Amino acid sequence: MPTQSRNPRWRRIAEEIEGQIHRGDLSAGEQLPTEIRMSEHFSVSRFTIRQALAHLESLGLVQIEHGRGIFVADRPIPFVLDNRTRFSENLRRLGLSGERRFIRSVHDGASDDVAVGLGLSPGDEVVVVHGLAIVDNRPAGIITDYFDAGRFAGIEKLLKESASRTAALAAFGVTDYVRLSTKISSRMPSGAEAKLLNIARTRPILESAKVDVDIERRPVAFGRASFCADRVQFVIE
Repeated sequence: MPTQSRNPRWRRIAEEIEGQIHRGDLSAGEQLPTEIRMSEHFSVSRFTIRQALAHLESLGLVQIEHGRGIFVADRPIPFVLDNRTRFSENLRRLGLSGERRFIRSVHDGASDDVAVGLGLSPGDEVVVVHGLAIVDNRPAGIITDYFDAGRFAGIEKLLKESASRTAALAAFGVTDYVRLSTKISSRMPSGAEAKLLNIARTRPILESAKVDVDIERRPVAFGRASFCADRVQFVIE
């Protein structure tokens, strides 16, 4: 009676694809061929391909998005959360290229949580600045900052020109600021968020809500950042 192979075909296929990922032959975010094309390439059934892909997904090496395809999983970006967190500094420490890209700005009334964070009353006017965090030329997160419109009138123009919060706040006399608090939650993205991040609506996002204060402990900004859950790791120090 024939013995069953200790290294079945699906595992050998998974090991071959895993080797391509580790060698860099397949890059993060790159789309893999369809199940049909892979089954033809390896001369096996689609069931065998599904077994290999399921194993690779369990290892966190591929992302299977129904209706979109199979992608090489992103390498998680560790974002350090401390009282001096800066997006650009975090990327420099990791040797990654990135930028904060201005999307748009509006004036609005402060919601309850924004008002509490900024020490305002609900409905008080705030400047809302929407931006996109780009890491290694790929969208990583959506960043929304809220500023007291009375204290920081015109800050949206500075952020549109340079996208640097530190430089924009310095123009209003805020020479330094620190993180007062950070709250992290998870949820599913809206259609608009999924489009900006180039992900399926079935992929969860991590959202952080934070308050920054100046050296006199006065609130300078309330912010929300929504990141693809499999593209970031929050490191608390």
